[in-house]
Amino acid sequence: MNRHFDRIFWDDSKKKLHEKIVDLFLLDLYHAGYDPDILDTKRGEYLQKVKKMLTNNTGTRKQTSSTSLDQLDLEFGLKLKEEGMAKAAAKNADFLEEIDVIAKKIVSVCGEVHADAIHDEIIANDLKIPKGAFWGSIFKRKEWEFTGNRIKSSQPKNHGREIKVWRLRRDR
Repeated sequence: MNRHFDRIFWDDSKKKLHEKIVDLFLLDLYHAGYDPDILDTKRGEYLQKVKKMLTNNTGTRKQTSSTSLDQLDLEFGLKLKEEGMAKAAAKNADFLEEIDVIAKKIVSVCGEVHADAIHDEIIANDLKIPKGAFWGSIFKRKEWEFTGNRIKSSQPKNHGREIKVWRLRRDR
């Protein structure tokens, strides 16, 4: 995979436009730290999508808007996000079960919960927090619903970003 990315700029005179676009896009993701194996498996899929965006039904080149290429970035980014979250959740499944119990305990007292409250409860119970991007998987189960409210996170590492407030679904 690395050799593939290293060659992108050296011999691209024979490449078609859609190949250059996809390779540059994947190169950016590679340098941003994405798993080369995942990127390599997605190359063919994205070559087809970009080629389709660049041609009309007769096979001739059409004018391409940046919006269609932005859509490709968005789709790929969302797929990578979901794959990463699933991987992190699987790796930390036992801890996520503990978190779910803690979240439900908080909801039984307060009626709603957010990630900071869970984090505070974990610290208060001297539980070790594993490293990883599993926090986004906490409220993925269908039993949770977003209240529509957000609060600013009190965790210093979150720099005051907004986090969602959750509750248990009423129809469960």
